[in-house]
Amino acid sequence: MLLAVALSVWCEVHRPLAPANALVTFGRASLTAFVSHVWLFREASPRLGLWKALSPGATLLVIGLVVVAARLTRRWQRADYRYGAEWPLRMLAG
Repeated sequence: MLLAVALSVWCEVHRPLAPANALVTFGRASLTAFVSHVWLFREASPRLGLWKALSPGATLLVIGLVVVAARLTRRWQRADYRYGAEWPLRMLAG
């Protein structure tokens, strides 16, 4: 893991990621993704009977939805990630 982090830092120094890169946009929305994840898996899933009960096909569907969400963050970037979990933090920070 340490080598992977070192390689990532080296790559970023020599060729920075573009602001529209999916990794950059999804990283800017990471707190929103985390809060949504906690709500979904800790609150909604047990009440719907889905806690640790997804089939392999349903799991692949959820992974696909996460990939689609990561792609949609590029559009959300145009609105400066307005109304996400990070938005009030940026408003307070100035």
